[in-house]
Amino acid sequence: MAGSFCPANRDHHAGLFSFGERLGIFMTILAALLSIVSASGLLLYAILRRIKRRKSSRRRTTRHSRSRSDASGFSLLISLVTADLIQAMGGMPSWRWMLDAQVMDGPSCTFQGAFLNVGNVAIALSSLSIAVHTFVVLVLHWRVTRLTLRIVVGSIWVITAIIIVACGRGRSGYYGDTGYWCWITEEHCPERVVGEYLWMWIAFFIMIGLYVYMFFMMLKGTIRTQRNSEKEEEEVKESRKMAYSMLFYPAVYLFCLAPVSISRWLDWSRASGNPLPPAATLFSNTVFSLSGFLNLILFTITRPTLITGDSSSVSSVGDVGGFAMEEEAPVKHTHGASIL
Repeated sequence: MAGSFCPANRDHHAGLFSFGERLGIFMTILAALLSIVSASGLLLYAILRRIKRRKSSRRRTTRHSRSRSDASGFSLLISLVTADLIQAMGGMPSWRWMLDAQVMDGPSCTFQGAFLNVGNVAIALSSLSIAVHTFVVLVLHWRVTRLTLRIVVGSIWVITAIIIVACGRGRSGYYGDTGYWCWITEEHCPERVVGEYLWMWIAFFIMIGLYVYMFFMMLKGTIRTQRNSEKEEEEVKESRKMAYSMLFYPAVYLFCLAPVSISRWLDWSRASGNPLPPAATLFSNTVFSLSGFLNLILFTITRPTLITGDSSSVSSVGDVGGFAMEEEAPVKHTHGASIL
């Protein structure tokens, strides 16, 4: 029936994939590979840079480091990139579906469904956390410590685990053939919404609201630093620059999520037995699989310190990769406020 929230018989593909369908699956695989290379490369580089910085800087105790302001949101970025990597790895079994011209239930299918599910939920929660963190630093002028962000990151993954386990526990055939890849089967359509779509859409709309609010506050000139100093004009300039650059984050999330959401909503609104064209489904999945790759490009543009390790670009007020950090006690090294 048209308009059904969980239409039946939409996930079963009749016969083997056509050449065009296999080509579409190949494009999703390429997108996933780009995200894997991007996310794993960024994670490796960030870890190596952090190890190097810790070895070269011994002036702070562990206790003080945990209480330091972390306006850069480094922990949240690592969480997001990790989620991107998990999601992209979930696209790899599609190699088999493309070669065999069909999706087969089994361990590879379960692996794909689980990794896509975990990655998608974690991406949504990590992206939302970055948006909230940006809001409280810029608008509310809160001092967010590294320990606080680590607790937030831990909560993201605990909540993700709870969602995945609660929705899938005790349900046979939970992950299986859904047409062109493996995911939560149509027999568990309510769990699709509660176990993934709900969190993606909540994160998306909250992010849009926060960034629209910040954008208008920035235009009105109400985003200011709380202290008066000779660096105030520079801080205001950097804050505005950061606000502009950070507006691209919801834009990237919109770009990746919108095709999937639109195709799903259209599919739900169509009559049973009249699914969307394969090209629409495969295109939306390809775009969504580019999340890790697009986030790397965005990090490169808005967070040069994270990518290049260029400490010279960090201002004396602690501007790190686009975030205006609370000023701390003077330090001897110019890279003392760096996130890595």
